[in-house]
This record gives sequence, C-alpha cells and structure tokens, in this order.
Amino acid sequence: PVFVALPLFGVQIADLSALYESAVWQNVLSGHALDLLTVSACLLAVRCGYRVGLLRSLWAILTILLCFGAAVLSVVLTVQASVFAGWAASFAARLPSLGAYASVVGKAIMAGIIFVVLLIVILVLSALINLLMKKLRTPDVLRAIDGALLALVFGAIFFAFAFALDLGVYFLAHGGMENAFGALAGAAGSVGSAAEGALGAVVAFMQKVEALFRSAPLSARLYAYNPFLLLFG
Repeated sequence: PVFVALPLFGVQIADLSALYESAVWQNVLSGHALDLLTVSACLLAVRCGYRVGLLRSLWAILTILLCFGAAVLSVVLTVQASVFAGWAASFAARLPSLGAYASVVGKAIMAGIIFVVLLIVILVLSALINLLMKKLRTPDVLRAIDGALLALVFGAIFFAFAFALDLGVYFLAHGGMENAFGALAGAAGSVGSAAEGALGAVVAFMQKVEALFRSAPLSARLYAYNPFLLLFG
C-alpha cells in the first residue's frame, strides 16, 4: 500500500522505478496491494479472536473492571473510613514542608497503599482462576465454539472500524468539513481566508487517500458499499 500511495501523492523515488516498471507490479501488485493489507488485517483479527476465546477475554475485561473498582474503593476508604483517614493525617503531619498540600499528599499516599493491596489480591485471584481454567479440560467442541464467538466479534469490530474510516475519508474528500466551516471561515476575514486554504488542502489530501482506497477491487467495493455511507451519506 505504501508503494501504491507514493505516486498518488506525487512522491517519485528513482530507486523504485524498476519496481514500478516491472510486469509483476503492473499486472498484479499495483491493483491488489491494498486488498492484501485488508485481508491480512481481517484474518489477523479473526485469528487473534479465535486463539483468545470469548470466556478468557470476558475474564480479562472483568479483571480490568475490578482494578478500576479497586482504585475507586481506595479513594472512598481513604476519605470515608476513619481508620484510613487517621493514617492519611499522620502521613500529612510528616510532610510539613508541603504546607496546604500535605493533606492531599497524605491522602494520595494512603489511597495508593490501599490500591496496591487490593491490586495484589485481584492479581493473585486472577492467576489462580486462570491456572484452574487451564487445568480443566475443556471439550474441543466447546473450545472451538468459544474461539469462533470471539472471532466473530473481532471480525465485526474490524469491519466497523474499516467502514468508519471509509466514512471519514468520504466526508473529508467531498468537502464535508469545508461545507460545515465555510460560512464561519468566510465571516472571519483574513483569518477565514487562511482557514479556507487549509480546508482546501485537507480536501485535496483526502481525495488522494480516497483514490488509494479505490485502487484495489475489494477495497473499492467495501468503500462503495459502506453501510455507514448508505445510512449517513
């Protein structure tokens, strides 16, 4: 895709002339380079989803949520619990040089200690549960279904990201930003003229990106039949 994009953006490198003039490039690679990247990225996303599995990913998300909850709980305990508030005050008393900020620093130290303790507990429990899950023999059929479910999720996320990117390129390449801010730029005088010039440069650049997206058959089809574009275009 990089080699396809260089001529579109006016970049000429003499050392690459042999590549661009070769029959392999002209007949095969130049028309399918972006498709190879698209298919490779999609397969990589699906493969990662299949290998990780839905249950393991859900447990990872739960662990992250528990860590976030531990951070919130540590702050709440530092402020609300009298025992921890007293310890925070004792930390602040040992930092007289900080003046008014000593109380805040003392509470931050206390909250940090509580968070580290809770985090250790969460990580130990997570490690034990992961070890238990590895020792349990999951039937191959259930393992395949679990991997296939997350593979579908990752595939859907990939296409949603690709379609959103295509929609953004189409919006910018066809003057969406210029139409939105044109009136404001026109009312701003000389500053508005500079803004109009910048918007024109953005449109010209995104039109080259659009040409890159249309340079391969599969990529061009995904771009033309983008469901987001059909809904919002």
